[in-house]
Amino acid sequence: MIRGYIHSSLLNLENNNTELAAAHAGHPIGELYILIKDKIAEKDPAPAEDAKKRLEDMFNTMRTSPEDYPVKVNEIEKFLTELVTTVVGEDVKEESFIASVIIRLLGDASEEYEEAIVTAGEIKNIIE
Repeated sequence: MIRGYIHSSLLNLENNNTELAAAHAGHPIGELYILIKDKIAEKDPAPAEDAKKRLEDMFNTMRTSPEDYPVKVNEIEKFLTELVTTVVGEDVKEESFIASVIIRLLGDASEEYEEAIVTAGEIKNIIE
């Protein structure tokens, strides 16, 4: 989900919509970090704190220096790959793990769209 929000923020930035870009850049620290910090800390407390700092830094870069944001995104993408490997281990390559992630993401996407769309296709919450 973090990668999805980051991708959405980059797309909005490319379309000169810095308001939505900042909103999406803020979701990982505002909504998702709290959900993953304990899982990370179970494996190693240092990456948990590092993840928080990096996500905050990414968000602050989007707000204060949007021209530097794509570089910050590349850094966080590499970090996330390493973090997933640290937390999940070799299971990250297993088809059953990948399938479970896909199922979870589809459920989350459905909830996000439900929050965003009113019946008849009218958007009520563009950030979602």
